[in-house]
Amino acid sequence: MEFNIDNSKIYIMQLQNKLRSISKWTENESLSVAVDGVYDDGTREAVKSFQSLYGIEETGAVDFVTWKAVDDEYRYLGEIFGKSRSISPFPDNDDFILAEGDRSDLVLIVQLMLNELRIFYDAYGYIPPNGRYTTSTRGAVREFQIAGGLEPTGIVDRLTWNRLAEEYDIVLRTDTK
Repeated sequence: MEFNIDNSKIYIMQLQNKLRSISKWTENESLSVAVDGVYDDGTREAVKSFQSLYGIEETGAVDFVTWKAVDDEYRYLGEIFGKSRSISPFPDNDDFILAEGDRSDLVLIVQLMLNELRIFYDAYGYIPPNGRYTTSTRGAVREFQIAGGLEPTGIVDRLTWNRLAEEYDIVLRTDTK
């Protein structure tokens, strides 16, 4: 089945917007492209990079397979990173903690907050947001705790959660100004 986006500016802008969002969410600069509705060399290279990363023949052209893959990835990552998703509060149970081996949406939220805050803490790197409390998640929590003057347990308790949420909220308010 052959499918090529025509030179319609709106389709090209949709493609560019999706690639740009995927680039931001995955922190992959090779997918970043200007959203201008022009299918230029920059857009072609971003499409080739996407095709390479997702196991699609690298042509730089947008056929049905490429369009569907870009759209599917955009929708999937949008579910994870989209701002419209509500965040569940930390449980009221005083002795509730998150620790290595746990797997939940709450762990995913912690990972997303840590990733957003890591530009302020050069002590830990990017954590794949997968909802699994791994060794790298524990290490990032520990480094965050050290920097924040908290006991460096590597476990997210109510105090650590509240500090993460406070700092994350500050970053969000700063980004929207």
